[in-house]
Amino acid sequence: MKKKHCLSCGFENRPDNRFCTQCGNRLPEQLHKGPRLVMLYGEQNEIAFSLEKEQITIGRDTDNDIILRDKKISKHHATIFRQDLEHWIEDLNSKNGVFINGSPIRGKERLMDGTLIKLGYTIFRFENPAFAAGSDYSETG
Repeated sequence: MKKKHCLSCGFENRPDNRFCTQCGNRLPEQLHKGPRLVMLYGEQNEIAFSLEKEQITIGRDTDNDIILRDKKISKHHATIFRQDLEHWIEDLNSKNGVFINGSPIRGKERLMDGTLIKLGYTIFRFENPAFAAGSDYSETG
């Protein structure tokens, strides 16, 4: 089975680890079924980060939920948060900005299934299987 690499320190961990045994940081989830960010281009490709928390921070500093070593990423670059059933991204006044489907954002921007997010040199795809085209999801009250 494929080992999990820690994005913070590069240590190779066992596939079933949720936290790095070298530095203690949370390891990216490979098989999360809910809303997630999939890294398409960056330190590791095709790694999925779960968006199960109400708010996820992204940046170079170790206090972020998703830590990137990309030199064009600010210490606290962006946040993704859930409001009702929707996910939004907000630039935290980063030096190099946040791009959605190739366009820079101002303020907050709603994420749709398949949205491409560029932070520095890193590119993510937002995936939300519950809202994917053709899904049977319907809200009941």
